[in-house]
Amino acid sequence: MESDKTSIVVTDNDKGIEEKIMSQIFIPCYTTKKNGSGIGLSLSKRILKK
Repeated sequence: MESDKTSIVVTDNDKGIEEKIMSQIFIPCYTTKKNGSGIGLSLSKRILKK
């Protein structure tokens, strides 16, 4: 049944993720931001796997 399924839709209204760093974005503490912790995507991936 379709009603038993959960959907997540992700949109990006910026330039997106550069291809050259795509393989690194889920590594804990990896960031491209000067004041970033780099924990966001790796934590999100871990939560979604559970």
